[in-house]
Amino acid sequence: MSAISLHAGATEVGINAAGQVLLDRGQSLLAQGQVQQAFDAYREAAKADPASSLPDSMSAGLFGYLAERSTGDQRAKFLAQSLAFARSALTHNSADPIANELIRLAEQDAPTHLHAPTKEAADLVEAGESLFAQRRLPEALAKYELAAQVDPLYSAAWVFAGDCFYVEKRWAEAEARFRKAASIEPLNGQAWRFLSDALAQQGKKQDAQDALLSGIAAQPTQRPNWDKLDTMLRAGGVTMARLNLRRRASATLDPATHKPTVNLDKQLLDKPQGADTSFWTMYGMTLATAMAQKDPAASPFSLELQALRTALKVDADLQEKEPRSFDDPGLALLRKLGAQGQLETAILLLMYRESYRPEFEAWKKAHPNGVREFVLLQNVRP
Repeated sequence: MSAISLHAGATEVGINAAGQVLLDRGQSLLAQGQVQQAFDAYREAAKADPASSLPDSMSAGLFGYLAERSTGDQRAKFLAQSLAFARSALTHNSADPIANELIRLAEQDAPTHLHAPTKEAADLVEAGESLFAQRRLPEALAKYELAAQVDPLYSAAWVFAGDCFYVEKRWAEAEARFRKAASIEPLNGQAWRFLSDALAQQGKKQDAQDALLSGIAAQPTQRPNWDKLDTMLRAGGVTMARLNLRRRASATLDPATHKPTVNLDKQLLDKPQGADTSFWTMYGMTLATAMAQKDPAASPFSLELQALRTALKVDADLQEKEPRSFDDPGLALLRKLGAQGQLETAILLLMYRESYRPEFEAWKKAHPNGVREFVLLQNVRP
């Protein structure tokens, strides 16, 4: 039942007592294979606490669970329902970890680099998840530990084992298992986040922050790591800026003529002379030119870097002639980062896609402290 795992770590996501009873009932029903009854319980929970995001995120997870076990049109239908509920959950709480993770997985443009468990280990973890949902923690722990023995590279088994101790507030024992997961698979962002939670509960604030930075370095698109770091820094008086940048131009190749076309958002066309329109037009034209050239060596990251770099260069030239402000605050922040020579880092950390993984790993190797320096000096997040 990985799609609806309750292993969300320490979060600010909550629900009232009546809603929690219904969510627990839904989890227990799903563990017994009673899918419709579980869904009904989640929807009753939504009525019991209309302000909580959890009924929608758990409903999203349920449909994600069904999608994992379906194919073809039925799978597509379940995925669409999962995403609809996940997005609804975020309207209640933008930090909901379950909803954010489901959306992240649906939108990633390349396979994850995490270890794929053996079937035996995966089956053991699924059995453990059913037991965990019913709060039968000792039995769940036994399944997770056996999965870790069966497949020593399966870091998630250690994460879930640690969570059995975490929910019982046995912080040191939870920490040991989360740390084991992170050491086995350093790219497991969830392992680092859970480790941070366990460290924070023990008053180890600096270590907790370090773990979150490691989680960001592992998987920049896992929003809960950023959310927790943001909260931690705010407690120290530091406010992080957000790069809420939506790409408003793209390029497509006509299958018949093989000619590229630049596609702009309709809103940009209403301000043809605006700084935003100029920027995204140049961005789209650069992508279209690269598409027409069909360079086999071009990677998704190199294309994005080239397009943004060119658009910023043209923007800088236009600024020298006539200073203009961007309507989009995200573009204004990107202009600032580009002027500071931080464009490449900004793309890798703030606009990350899984297809950028080769360049990201090379960058981290060349800049061992790069993530920490960028995040803490620039005070910026996705």
